[in-house]
Amino acid sequence: MGTIDAAALGARADGQLRVLVLVAHRRDRELFVEQLADGYEVLTATPDEEWPTFDLCLVGSDWYPEVATKLSGRRAAAEPVQLPVLLLLRGQPTNTPWLSDALGETIDDVVELPTGKLELDARVASLARDRNMSLALAEQRDQLRLFQRAIDEAAVGISISDYRQPDNPLVYINDRFEEITGYDAATALGRNCRFLQGADTDPEQVAELRRAIEAGEPARVQLLNYRQDGTPFWNRLTVAPIRDDEGTVTHFVGFQEDVTEERERERRYEAILDNADQFAGLLEPDGTVVEANAAALDAIDATRGDVVGHPFPETEWFDDDSRPVVEDAIERAAAGELVRGELDLTLSSGDLALAFTLKPVTDADGGVELLVAEGRDITPLKQRERELQEEQAVTEAILDAVPDVFYMFDTEGTYVRWNDRFNEVTGCTDELIRQLGPFSFIPEPDRPRVAEALGKVSDGDGTATVKTETVTLDGERIPYEFANARIEVDGETVGYAGIGRDVSERVARERELEQFEAILHAAPDPVYALDTEGRFTLVNDAMVEELGYDREAFVGSHVSMVMPEEGVARGRSLIERLLRSDETFETLETTLRTTDGVVRQFEINITLLTGEDGAFLGTVGVCRDVTELRQNERRLSVFDRVLRHNLRNKMNIMLARARNIEAGSDDPVSEAAAIRRAGEELLALSDRTRKFHPSISPEGEPTTIDVAAVARQVVAVHREEHPDAAIAVSAPDTALVRGHETLELALDELVGNAITHHDGDRPAVELQVRADEDRVTIEVADDGPGIGELERSALQRGHETPLEHATGLGLWFVRWTVTNVGGEIEIEDRDPRGSIVRLSLPRARPDRKTDDG
Repeated sequence: MGTIDAAALGARADGQLRVLVLVAHRRDRELFVEQLADGYEVLTATPDEEWPTFDLCLVGSDWYPEVATKLSGRRAAAEPVQLPVLLLLRGQPTNTPWLSDALGETIDDVVELPTGKLELDARVASLARDRNMSLALAEQRDQLRLFQRAIDEAAVGISISDYRQPDNPLVYINDRFEEITGYDAATALGRNCRFLQGADTDPEQVAELRRAIEAGEPARVQLLNYRQDGTPFWNRLTVAPIRDDEGTVTHFVGFQEDVTEERERERRYEAILDNADQFAGLLEPDGTVVEANAAALDAIDATRGDVVGHPFPETEWFDDDSRPVVEDAIERAAAGELVRGELDLTLSSGDLALAFTLKPVTDADGGVELLVAEGRDITPLKQRERELQEEQAVTEAILDAVPDVFYMFDTEGTYVRWNDRFNEVTGCTDELIRQLGPFSFIPEPDRPRVAEALGKVSDGDGTATVKTETVTLDGERIPYEFANARIEVDGETVGYAGIGRDVSERVARERELEQFEAILHAAPDPVYALDTEGRFTLVNDAMVEELGYDREAFVGSHVSMVMPEEGVARGRSLIERLLRSDETFETLETTLRTTDGVVRQFEINITLLTGEDGAFLGTVGVCRDVTELRQNERRLSVFDRVLRHNLRNKMNIMLARARNIEAGSDDPVSEAAAIRRAGEELLALSDRTRKFHPSISPEGEPTTIDVAAVARQVVAVHREEHPDAAIAVSAPDTALVRGHETLELALDELVGNAITHHDGDRPAVELQVRADEDRVTIEVADDGPGIGELERSALQRGHETPLEHATGLGLWFVRWTVTNVGGEIEIEDRDPRGSIVRLSLPRARPDRKTDDG
């Protein structure tokens, strides 16, 4: 996709938007033109005319049916840029059938006429903002795609590693990297690039590369690497650090070149000696001459037979001064070293400045087979040596710089070279740039910091990168990042070269990211992001606080760390459904486990995370704790069913007895007494429900209660009410627990149930209280008929099933009273008959008074 042509889409060069008014009524049209003229270029047309280009359209409802197809075509042609349309509705209701179909397709907003000036201005301004934002986003997307395509299609392999992660793994490779190595992104990403090394990779080159990376420095090495299929190849690898705004290395960029053919050609042609432009020869590792070319023999006026088979240092080339240098070079080359040097020789033909090279030729096992001796007459070049060194330094600086804004200035601060981009950005002519110094384009407050960075380069650092702004000739300030390198000749600094890169988009993205992260972490609900494998990549503060894990423990861990496998599987199914549908989110209800093992019920809205190309990158989840909500729903379900059951039974009794009286019952007094008992039982149920209301949904914080004293009080009351019952109590002097006021009602309920539901004449009930370090246990044991299995399983499970119901509210009230404060309830049979109801509550510590309290 090419760049966005604003003029073709309707926007004027000065940025003013064009508004097309399609209104049939002449007076309305004139009013709209007059009202909008201050902020926009207003155009008018009729349905049959050729419309001019425009950015926003106001269309009257009387003309809309005629122009709808034409508007739809214009909007489609403008995509992906938005072309907003505002419908001016007059004399028709907003629920007109065609209007609901048009909204969102051809029409973006509707204004009912007549309307006020402020309302119309606000609607038009809102659509204008949408238009401008759409244009800006389209242009930004095109630039980013162009940059990405340039990297992806580069002629060299490019890779980026994340130095902040353990083992510096690869996070990006381009297509050429895959072609060179045979590894695709799925195989290579996430691994350190040492996977390319093999048995014959030079460890010294690897060590040099490792040293540079650990020092945060650039490096260039040649390594024997291995493709995925095991084929070896020579890799010329250049790496350079990438630093953040504070100068900290965050990534490394690597450039890979397959130089296998180059190496093979070098090996094949190293032994070709007859080169008319230079001297060449072949030596045994001990220095014996094997071959010499014609140029070398002519230089010493010798024949091949004069030198072949003789020690090279003893030829007529060398005297007592140069001979030890040659002998040392041969010894080093025989050990596998590439030796370079220079010699000043006196021959019969005159003085000669010779640059020589001794290259070892190795066999398949790495042993040195031959030495290639090469010599070149450099006498004419000596006079130009400084110029060549300076040109070499400049060339290296240019090659090491990214082709953007390029410049070079000398040690006096005078620009000596720059590219056209420098002129374009600053708006300065060549003459003006020559008159200005490097700091002329830097904001004055930033100059000390930039000077400090440049000073480090001058003092010995290889390169320095600094982020500041470029001030153009007309005063515009553009965020820029500058990389500078020192230029040396003979160890002397002669100037500096650098590149500048416009980082406006990156700065804007960083600001947006900071705002997004601030909003995310301030969100009250837990929020997380997962990659495509289900591993956490991000969690907000609420997620950390809710589940208790450190952020570091989350990131990189699989979601199964906190979610059960059943929840993970259902979540995976929801993600697959989202990928197949147009829905924006799916809701998953599951449990999450906190760091201390507590399981909570959560409702999670899952949304897909996609890249610019629509590729699936992972998911985002927004969580809501529904533990108490689900618990209250179950409690209210039980409460509703039991209460309705009891009400229905008692009302049936009362109605049946009333019908008996109406039919002339023989014993109306007995019938009335039954009605009274049923009514009194209903009133008692109502009163008990009111007292136990806090157990269903506790409103206050738990308080400290002496359950030993409560137990003795409950037993005393029931002994007085039931003199025929044998009621025993065993409790320490005090047993403090954390509970609600309904705890006394719960114990009263348990003792009362044991007595009233007994099937004998003298019930026996035992109430026992025991306290240990952390918990207080209360047991109510009886010798009655026991509690049924269905009722017991429902109570211990905490909720009913369609086939299992508990018949009364009393034991449910007891359970809720206990579980509301973190307690537990158990029910078991007693031998030989009866039941034991065991309550376990968290123990409360007595308050400690201060010395002055």
